[in-house]
Amino acid sequence: TDLRASRLAVNNGTPVSSVVVESLSWASEAYFCVAYARYGAFEILKSEIEGLLRRGGKLRAIFDVERVVTDPSIIEEISTIPGDSECRVIYKRQEDPSSDDHDLSGVFHPKLYLFQNGHRTRILIGSSNLTRGGLEKNVEANVAIDGQATDELWQEAIAYFLAQWNAREAISPGESDFIERY
Repeated sequence: TDLRASRLAVNNGTPVSSVVVESLSWASEAYFCVAYARYGAFEILKSEIEGLLRRGGKLRAIFDVERVVTDPSIIEEISTIPGDSECRVIYKRQEDPSSDDHDLSGVFHPKLYLFQNGHRTRILIGSSNLTRGGLEKNVEANVAIDGQATDELWQEAIAYFLAQWNAREAISPGESDFIERY
């Protein structure tokens, strides 16, 4: 990865939303692995997400719901928007509190956004949740790293995303009445 192709997104300089919007404009795949998400952030990105999906692209998003910060409306929107879009949530079941049979331990708290189109990739990583504050208002610090799909850093980042996506605690909210109960 050529780190000269990196830039800082901090909201009071380059808004994080502008980096995400620009990335969605060229990406054919987008992956969001973010602790908290609010519907206001979806409103900021809606037209670009719809454009990605209309072009035949795909969106995968995974959020935490244990802290009850993530809006059910953004989970439902990403799960039902027309196109190849899926959402999962981290929900650690408490059926057996003595069980150590968890794929994830500790608090789910990443802020990782991945974009790809063929060999072109971008990793956006830092402090921004998928919230209006995280994308535009808060004091945040994120780095956007442009690279290639063959880069070791990209391979590590996508493997990390897939590990979270496939964790036992990652559930598809549409599989039951989860959204209504949440």
